Amino acid sequence: MQIDLFSAAIEHKQKALDALQRFALPQARTELETAGEIDPYLADIKTLLQAVDILLGYGLNANTKSSGLAAAWKEVRTARATLPPVVYARVERAICQRALQCLPADHSDFVAAKEKTLHAGYCCLVLNRPDEAYKKLLDYLTDHPDESHPALWGYFGDACYQLKRHDETNSGYLRALFMDAQAVDITRLRHPDLRRIFKQLSSQA
Repeated sequence: MQIDLFSAAIEHKQKALDALQRFALPQARTELETAGEIDPYLADIKTLLQAVDILLGYGLNANTKSSGLAAAWKEVRTARATLPPVVYARVERAICQRALQCLPADHSDFVAAKEKTLHAGYCCLVLNRPDEAYKKLLDYLTDHPDESHPALWGYFGDACYQLKRHDETNSGYLRALFMDAQAVDITRLRHPDLRRIFKQLSSQA
């Protein structure tokens, strides 16, 4: 009997994850509540419920366009310090996954062309797809040198780091730091030496 209940809870959780991927958020919440009632100790249930509630709070749904997703991502980033890290990660992952679903397969630039905040390459990074992130970021930075931003060079460094392209990693990070240290996402820098340089440049700003 316990095995049957556990299997039912997992089934409802999987339905919730499928609904979350489609941004059918009310359905995702209902399935998560059902799973939690069956098995309150099922992994990630509370985290997923919090993430879904945050997404609902931003008014997101299956019809939300790319611009709306980018705007929500920007707000989530602003609220990052107030959220538990695991919840923030779930929310950002959901937004990035949905954003890529809403874009053409060959898209390589920003999710919202006018806003230019959330880049498709960064979404790939969040989803642990460094090969795609590397290509999208490199293509954009190469094709739009006048519009390059330190954050993009930092994300490019992240992608190179995951792919063990060490020379390009250092080049991307250093270029980002020397363009504008304040604009770099310090939480993503992996190298201790680069963190030290960041602190030095920040103190001089």
